[in-house]
Amino acid sequence: MKKVDKKELLKLGKKHRKWLEETTVNLNAYKIGSHLFYLVHYESKFSTKVKANAVISPDSDDREEALQSIKPHIYFVISCNNLRESGSKRANLDYAVWEKIRNYLKQIVESNVLDGMNKIIYQRSLTIMQSMIDLQLDMIQLWENYTTLKEQVDQKGFFTDEEVEKVLDYVAKGNLIQYKQFRDRYDNCRDFDVIYENRDHPQIKLFEKNVDHMVLKGMTSDAAEQQLKDALDRLTKNRYFGNMNETEIYDELRKTYQEGLALRVQQTKDMLRYP
Repeated sequence: MKKVDKKELLKLGKKHRKWLEETTVNLNAYKIGSHLFYLVHYESKFSTKVKANAVISPDSDDREEALQSIKPHIYFVISCNNLRESGSKRANLDYAVWEKIRNYLKQIVESNVLDGMNKIIYQRSLTIMQSMIDLQLDMIQLWENYTTLKEQVDQKGFFTDEEVEKVLDYVAKGNLIQYKQFRDRYDNCRDFDVIYENRDHPQIKLFEKNVDHMVLKGMTSDAAEQQLKDALDRLTKNRYFGNMNETEIYDELRKTYQEGLALRVQQTKDMLRYP
């Protein structure tokens, strides 16, 4: 299917514009059967506030299909925006400091200088740091998958229910990855209080060249606990997932996210000018 010319789309969108309004057309259409439907926003010339919305099509006058396209448009566009903004930031996070801490802990654990409770604390922290690094690699792969999908959609000029499902999945998986990165780290945050306190112990000091003490201090509960809690609260909307398994947590994160999208769908419909 041939992409629709931008000028033609803008011309169609401007038909429903009012005085002193700017017209913005989402250049990726939602495809129903063989028909393409585009979402249009009308903004005041003097602000970026959206005053009204419309759904246009160069090849269909079917009002029911036009209305049907609003939900996938909102789901797809907002999810892509979230992935572009927050997903890109997460995927490009410099996690070299995590690797330094991981290596520091690994060398201490493997040196067999620890005993009793200290050994448990160091091994647990090592496991958590390794998990955070592995999960970050998953985040990078997720971002690459999204980038490939978005490039394909931009090239053909439209998306379908399959692509909507994929971007919803990417958002939920990205949130799940972050949740898993932070949950164990938060629950065991005080382990690094011990690790920091032990930094000058003669048997531990041997490894100090492998990590900056200020980095270790930044991992202690005083420095990191509240930040981790805030991050978890944002991801979970202040809910505690308790003993849920990974699938259940994914479902809850996705459900909460889609509840927010559903509100945006209704808001868009409430401001619909055409059809």
